[in-house]
Amino acid sequence: MKLNSINTLNIILKLNDIFYYLVKSFNFLFIINYFKNKIDCVYNYLVDIFVCDYIYYINRFRVTYNFSSFYAKNNIFLNESLKLLDKYVSLFKLFKSSVWLEREAYDMFGIIFFNNWDLRKILTDYTFFGFPLRKDFPLSGFVEIYYDIRKKLTFEVLIELMQEFRFYIVTSLIEYWNEETNNI
Repeated sequence: MKLNSINTLNIILKLNDIFYYLVKSFNFLFIINYFKNKIDCVYNYLVDIFVCDYIYYINRFRVTYNFSSFYAKNNIFLNESLKLLDKYVSLFKLFKSSVWLEREAYDMFGIIFFNNWDLRKILTDYTFFGFPLRKDFPLSGFVEIYYDIRKKLTFEVLIELMQEFRFYIVTSLIEYWNEETNNI
């Protein structure tokens, strides 16, 4: 089976032995299995999994898998793009190193990997609420931690950010500057 005969594989870019492919999710395991077991490529090492969050798109997350081939001495990046509540397919059966990388993606982005037996928090505390690398996560977090000197205890307080609506009409800074200097 030649690489050109796979209908769902769209070649995006080729740069110096690094290949980028966009994969449709229903054939994802088939394509990864093809790249791992095909004699001429043998991408037998999963280097990394990284995620991009596109908050305003229907397919919000793009999960990119970086595979390396020791025989061909090159890398391949496979992109899979799915919606917010979709479950991604775990690569645990093909690559044992994917468990740790999928745990990290789950902890930071809240992505659920189907058939991963160890989806626990890895970088944040178990009481931490939310997923810090999502675009809709507030910059200040949801809680603040205070320390009371008299009681010698730490406690958490929910953050309340109140700001009134402001409406500014400034067409340009030069016009604004001219109005201010004329009023003096």
